[in-house]
Amino acid sequence: MEWFITNLPSIIVFIAVLGLVFGLVYSLVKSKKAGKSSCAGCAMAGKCHGSCATQNNVKTE
Repeated sequence: MEWFITNLPSIIVFIAVLGLVFGLVYSLVKSKKAGKSSCAGCAMAGKCHGSCATQNNVKTE
């Protein structure tokens, strides 16, 4: 029990960071399933990896 009390601040920070990471991943997966793209409005949408241009109906040259 002493170890737990000594390390409680670190445990709390770890749980908070873990929650933030989980929330970020959940948000990205939810956006991906909804068909949203992270490069909407990006000037290089068709140049970086191509999938953004097809998802956002952007014509590439």
